[in-house]
Amino acid sequence: MNKEIIMLRQEFVEYDEALALKELGFDEPCFGLWNLNNGKYEVDIIGVCKYSKEFKYREVLAPLKQQAFRWFREKYNLEGIVKHAQDFAWYKWCINQYNENGKMYVADWDEYKTYEEAELECLIKLIEIVKNDKTT
Repeated sequence: MNKEIIMLRQEFVEYDEALALKELGFDEPCFGLWNLNNGKYEVDIIGVCKYSKEFKYREVLAPLKQQAFRWFREKYNLEGIVKHAQDFAWYKWCINQYNENGKMYVADWDEYKTYEEAELECLIKLIEIVKNDKTT
């Protein structure tokens, strides 16, 4: 497989989180879809696509990570931030929520070895926060 395609696929939200986003109502245009290929889910990069009426229950869009973070910011006023921990060799994330009174701290965690690990955990927490809000 082309090295550039492999690198590009790293920019997409993982399948489980993409499915959770779908369940939360995510329906933004994406560049790819998750498809089952030889028993394993893979991103098919197909150009701009949205859920179609006839396949909506079978398809799982593959949003870019930055697109998912933007969606939480715009739809729920939840800002996920991933950053290098100052003066340390690890990464951390935090989530802030904005309302008419300004910024409110929601959650954070630290000590991830890579940016990508922290980014994934931040996205998982954003999904959890919205799911919990919808059930209460």
